[in-house]
Amino acid sequence: MPSARRWLIPLCLSFLVLLPIRVVAESNAANSSPFPIPAGLESSVEFWKKVFSEYSLSQMIFFDPLDMSKIYEVADVGEGNRSDNYINAERARVAAEQGVDIERVQTQRGIKERTAAGIKRAGRYLAQIQQIFIERGLPPELTFLPIVESSYDINARSSVGALASGSLCLEPEDNIFASAGALTNEGTRWNRPAPPPPILKKLTKF
Repeated sequence: MPSARRWLIPLCLSFLVLLPIRVVAESNAANSSPFPIPAGLESSVEFWKKVFSEYSLSQMIFFDPLDMSKIYEVADVGEGNRSDNYINAERARVAAEQGVDIERVQTQRGIKERTAAGIKRAGRYLAQIQQIFIERGLPPELTFLPIVESSYDINARSSVGALASGSLCLEPEDNIFASAGALTNEGTRWNRPAPPPPILKKLTKF
């Protein structure tokens, strides 16, 4: 889902605090959030919450990319791929019905099934990865990032070459999870890490 990745990385740190898997950790409502939502991103965060937790792979969301609180339509289109011609024709239809320019209508598939699968897979790794992050003085909340980045799929491959979980395709030394530790061949245990990469120090200053 290339269109999603363009927006996800700037939002994912804000989104992490809202993931269902963190409900237990946030039972004390008095605790301040380590990842507050920046002003102006509230509607975007709410939109992606719905994408990740409410809408399914068979649903296509038509929304305003400049005001993501506006969801024009949610269509059941099946889980199979739809051609660009089909999508653009549907965008044109929705734009005409809403009286807006076609550029104000974009589409996004729901991915709640992938989110659920990612949360399930994360259970294999989180305790060990969080311990590694704590030992290195890094926020353990960052270990939830792969749930929205790759659904904790160690076989994930992105369109720009990122491999497995936590690969942001910055500089090689900035590969968060590759630098924090490496999965064994069994894919169930993390080796002890090298020192944290510079990008993590940058992220923790946000």
